[in-house]
Amino acid sequence: MVKSCGVRVRFIRTDSKLKSFLGLAGLNIAQLYSPECAYCIEEAPHYVRATFEYCSIGNFARVDVSELDDATLEDLKVENIPLILAFRDGNEIGRKDGYADFEEIAEFLEAL
Repeated sequence: MVKSCGVRVRFIRTDSKLKSFLGLAGLNIAQLYSPECAYCIEEAPHYVRATFEYCSIGNFARVDVSELDDATLEDLKVENIPLILAFRDGNEIGRKDGYADFEEIAEFLEAL
């Protein structure tokens, strides 16, 4: 596990900012959620903890899907939330569908 190095988690609420974030060079990890989703609310502290403990591997964001166009969600093949997407240099390299606790998120990040 990586020691905490302090990280800035981006909060994304627009399609253009999400596309820009996922297209950045390097590893970019985004948690897609809705503020009305109970599982998303339960997963949030685990994801935030992971962003601090794994901050050296890449950039992190939280994305409110209620603010995104349906076309963007379809392009990303979003069927369920919460959803964690991992992109490297603009290409999807992994996804974690459904609720995950810290250990499950850590395992997902370590496999990237």
